[in-house]
Amino acid sequence: MFFHSCSGQNEKEINTTKKNEKMKKIDIDKFKKNWSKGGAFFSLSDGTKIEQYETDDGFDEIIKKPLPSFLSEYNTYYKDGNLKSSTIVFSEVSVGKSFEYNKVGKIISEKNEDLKFGKIKYTDILKILNEKNHLDLKTGKGWYKDNGDLAISINFNETNYLWTIRSSEGIITYSKNSPAGQGLKSNFYYEIDGNSGKILKE
Repeated sequence: MFFHSCSGQNEKEINTTKKNEKMKKIDIDKFKKNWSKGGAFFSLSDGTKIEQYETDDGFDEIIKKPLPSFLSEYNTYYKDGNLKSSTIVFSEVSVGKSFEYNKVGKIISEKNEDLKFGKIKYTDILKILNEKNHLDLKTGKGWYKDNGDLAISINFNETNYLWTIRSSEGIITYSKNSPAGQGLKSNFYYEIDGNSGKILKE
């Protein structure tokens, strides 16, 4: 079975990463005030969920956008709270543009993550999951488990242009192309050629 790339318009709508025109900072006082069980956790009025953690180098932040968005934002901050890096993530795959900043907020690195893909983009993976009835693109149902963790794990291998997709629960599936070459606990598992869209394993 083959799948072909979605329209550029669809990808443009989903991929909205852009530079920070104003230096972004993490509110350290708010973080300390709301710290509980290893981190600080917030929910915004639009449904966005934010997780913040303190590290040896500063702070990490995960921003989960409300469904039916399937993208999250991963930010790191210096110890003084200034933004250090920003990346948009689709499951476990970086997409869009990622940025690195120096301590005064100047961009020192900008990378177009989408250049690593072949013809099959992450929007095509969403389409496949929808057609296989693992995901509802209109509502986002199937993307998260009840506890808020991702229900679907997606990886992309830049060396051989191979997409691997699996559910986070279920029977054990073995494949040499799994991220660590180990058995995977999965209700479904796919390997997809990133150039042709052919499903190599399911």
